[in-house]
Amino acid sequence: MKLKIVEHLAKHPFIKAAMDDIKPQLDKIYPEVLKRAEDGDWISKSESKMGDADWYRYDVFSKQTALISVLDRIVYAHAFLQKFPSPRTFEKEYEITQYIWIEYHFFHYMVNVVSLFDCLLILTNAVFRIGLKERACKPDTILKNHWVWQVGFDKYLKKFESITNKYKETRNIHLHRGKGKNIAQVLNSDNLSFLGMVSFLQLHKDEFLPKDIIDAGYKEEVVEISNRIEADCHEIEDQLSEIFSFLIKIYLNKRPEINT
Repeated sequence: MKLKIVEHLAKHPFIKAAMDDIKPQLDKIYPEVLKRAEDGDWISKSESKMGDADWYRYDVFSKQTALISVLDRIVYAHAFLQKFPSPRTFEKEYEITQYIWIEYHFFHYMVNVVSLFDCLLILTNAVFRIGLKERACKPDTILKNHWVWQVGFDKYLKKFESITNKYKETRNIHLHRGKGKNIAQVLNSDNLSFLGMVSFLQLHKDEFLPKDIIDAGYKEEVVEISNRIEADCHEIEDQLSEIFSFLIKIYLNKRPEINT
């Protein structure tokens, strides 16, 4: 089953409002960008001279796009998990077993789930016009910001953080120390641990178990992992929908303030 989280959230009025606002701006600068590209100057030296209002719209839209891109990568990870490539080129040429395939894509999934909260902090900074540099958009600085907690938006951020936190420790150890739990330990799956051992043995020795038995075992584990991801994404979608419904009110209020 394909995850629909991106398709659903892309239809949210907050996303559509920012897209509608940015389109005239893109139409206006397109000829300039095209000419510079043809002249070999491209965009690196063509920072558009935008006023405050245009910059605000562009900033919010670009931060929305970054968050949606992370959601896209979550959808891709879920899709890759569904089936190990056949014929087994990865296994034969690169010694990538189905266990390694599953672990790689699930860890990629965890990394992106945790990144969602970072992207949300940066988007909050843009919508509220807090003015922090991206690297300074930490939970403490955003959650304790006067404008954020005054309107009660900090509660939405804390609730969303609790969703992503369940993968944070594993993700941090995996990324920053290059070690930590394997996927069987993360998912507390004895079956997956056994399958990983069998796959390793069969990669380096004669057949240990019939292929159809191993494939059936992996199919069952993939269903369990997919169900977990789908449940996570359902919760993430619900929370982001609520958050977007809050942020659009701030966004629509800020636009006329900047224009005047």
